Amino acid sequence: MPACSPGMSFSLSDASGIKSYRADLDGKWLLFSRKGNVITYTFDDHCRPGNHQLVITAYDVAGNEATYTLNFKR
Repeated sequence: MPACSPGMSFSLSDASGIKSYRADLDGKWLLFSRKGNVITYTFDDHCRPGNHQLVITAYDVAGNEATYTLNFKR
């Protein structure tokens, strides 16, 4: 059985389609991978153990934006 790397995934959706997104961890840009409308981050040195705030902002094709904020402890 393959080993799973701990991380997090989010599904982005909008009727007009998702044009782009941005993820920031503790105020700094964070690289997520994207397959379709699912974005995934595998924990690495950018997210050390402790308390964090993740902010994801998604932009749709029509130019609207939505922001999701998650406070979590790793």
